[in-house]
Formats: sequence, structure tokens, C-alpha cells
Amino acid sequence: MGPAFSIPTASEDAFGIDRWALGPTAVALKTKGPWTVGILANQLWSLGDGSDIYNASYVEPWASYVLPTDTTVSLSIESVYDWNSDELALPLNLIVDQLIMIGDQPVSIGANAHYWLDSPEGGAEGWGFRLQATFIWEK
Repeated sequence: MGPAFSIPTASEDAFGIDRWALGPTAVALKTKGPWTVGILANQLWSLGDGSDIYNASYVEPWASYVLPTDTTVSLSIESVYDWNSDELALPLNLIVDQLIMIGDQPVSIGANAHYWLDSPEGGAEGWGFRLQATFIWEK
């Protein structure tokens, strides 16, 4: 359990909110063998006054399986519910990550295919794709 926050860095309304927001966040997970299942949730409320108040909940359940080749396959649903506009954004994600070494540096590289099950009017729809790289620094 801890804080979640949003800072006003979006250059367009479609990319985020143009105000500070703060709220609680929590994660619960269970690992057994190669499986990890969990849920991440937070609630954000905008700070300050004004008519453009932000009030949204984020919930992401997921399941991941690590193969003997250090490949991880994950399935998740990221739901964002905007309480002010009564709108839901709901992409289903299939993610494949591979742990590799670049010299002595572990790096996770991956691809994410997602399909929008629901989205606000004028929002994202259909299929999307994302590539990612995460550098891992161990203690």
C-alpha cells in the first residue's frame, strides 16, 4: 500500500490530465513455481479547485508464467474508470518478455499486443502494439 500520483505533463488531453492528482494504491500478488498472479489498483483525485476535477479508478489483474528459457508470458486487463464521465477504458494485454544480458547488465525486452474491449467515445479501439526494454539493477 502506498501513494499514487499524476503530474501534469500531458501535451494533449488524450494523453493524460493537465493537473496534479493523488490517491492510494495497493498491490497483492502470489507466486507459486513459475506462476505469478496479482492485482494492482489505485484511485486518483485531482488536487486544487476548478471545474475539471479528475476522479478515476485503475484496476489491473494479471497472470504471468516464466518459461525455463527466462521468457515470461503475461495476460492482463487494465481498467480505468472515470467516475465523472461514467466511462471505461478496458484494454486486454498479451505480453511476452525475454530476459537477456548486455555485457553484465540484465535487460528485459518485450512486446505487448493489446485489444480494446471498451473505451470512451472517440478513444482508442481495435488492436495496438508496444515494444519495451527494462534495465534491471540488482541490489
